[in-house]
Amino acid sequence: MATHDALVKYYDCLKDSFNKIQVKDNKVALVNAALRPKIREELAKSKDVLISYLNYIQVFTPIYSEKFSNICYSIICPLFKENLPGSNDAGHDNHENINDKTEETANLIHQTMKEILKSKPELIEEYIHCIIKFFPNIYNDGHSTFINYFANCLEVCTYIRGEPLTILLAKLLDRINPPTSEEENDKDKVAESKECIITAYKWIYKRLKTLDKRQLENVSAAMLAAFSREFLVSENGDSLNYLIFYICSLDSKLTDLFINLLWAVFTNSNRPLEERKASVYYACSFMSRANYIEINKVLNYLETAVIWCNGVLFDSQTEDSVLSSTGPNIFNESSQLFFSLVDSILYLLTQRYRELYEKESIERLQKLDLDKILDSHLSPLEFCDIDTEQRFREVAALYGISNLRPTETTMSARKRRKSDYNRNPRVTGKMPFKEVNYSLPEHVKHLYTNYYDHRNFTVYRE
Repeated sequence: MATHDALVKYYDCLKDSFNKIQVKDNKVALVNAALRPKIREELAKSKDVLISYLNYIQVFTPIYSEKFSNICYSIICPLFKENLPGSNDAGHDNHENINDKTEETANLIHQTMKEILKSKPELIEEYIHCIIKFFPNIYNDGHSTFINYFANCLEVCTYIRGEPLTILLAKLLDRINPPTSEEENDKDKVAESKECIITAYKWIYKRLKTLDKRQLENVSAAMLAAFSREFLVSENGDSLNYLIFYICSLDSKLTDLFINLLWAVFTNSNRPLEERKASVYYACSFMSRANYIEINKVLNYLETAVIWCNGVLFDSQTEDSVLSSTGPNIFNESSQLFFSLVDSILYLLTQRYRELYEKESIERLQKLDLDKILDSHLSPLEFCDIDTEQRFREVAALYGISNLRPTETTMSARKRRKSDYNRNPRVTGKMPFKEVNYSLPEHVKHLYTNYYDHRNFTVYRE
């Protein structure tokens, strides 16, 4: 094995004489230098060798870009597993072997990759593909290896944009949001994997705090896009939902973006039915709990939802596919979407009702003409959640926004309908954020509004 000084001179010479060597068509020598056997061992022993090698591949890669994947697989990705970037101190308590050398190694690698991708942006997709393919397994590769790689991937997110960034973040979220069944198959490693996931989330939160404004906008927007694309119907843990909740609190533009992304899912006929239904339940649950979302945005959402519902009602009066001889076909996709949206917006109203007492808000609600929807031939209340309907009836009576009133007759009918579930199944969905939660993490606790029972609320009027 060559000495460190010899390797430094070797790579410096190749870099300085690169054009001359290329003119002589000595491609083999140049490629062999980039993919030198055991180079990773040599890089780990000497910072000077590392710098010389990185300077060399920065010159080599733009010319011989077809070898970029080989460099990533053989050199870069393995180094990501071995070195933790030093951009912040998240998770350092769990890495006894962390030192300035490994931090510097990781940071030098990222600086080089950033320059390569800047000069050759068409390599970004290939870079992300290599990173994802090489991603360690949380159960089999060990805590340190997984966190090292995860933290380096977060660092990559700071110098890429667009679709590649969304794809990479979707992979990161997927890796720290394993299915319950996967955990159950390997009970001996559950404790270690949970600790690993907690550390990974710490890295995300602390890394978000160190990003500049532009990086924060890019990463946050891509993470919200990844979530709306991949995780609406997955078995999300509370940690993932809290992360999305926190990100939206960073800027009102992010809140608007997320609500718009969820609405886009709902109105996209190419998305699966379950995802479309889940999107409005997530949106309404999110807006119900987030105290940083002003009531005006809630009312805007309700107005948009009512316009969509009225469109369905209009179409259903002219399309035989929506109505059968016995009434609405609840298995029709349009009907199920309609019922889900009505159920979710009634839930939202019952959760944010305390902020609707002002005259302007009540007037906007009255203009929605909710009775037109609730009393329609599609009979959405027949398929709404029992508790949500009863709460809405009481809130509606409180503010005078509907002719509906809570009655014993109504509740008796609801109990009978509940027994007929198999004949007329309800289409209610899961609300990801609990109505009352007193065990919230510190970074979310001050942003979260617990449900306040309407029966304990009095409207004070002048």
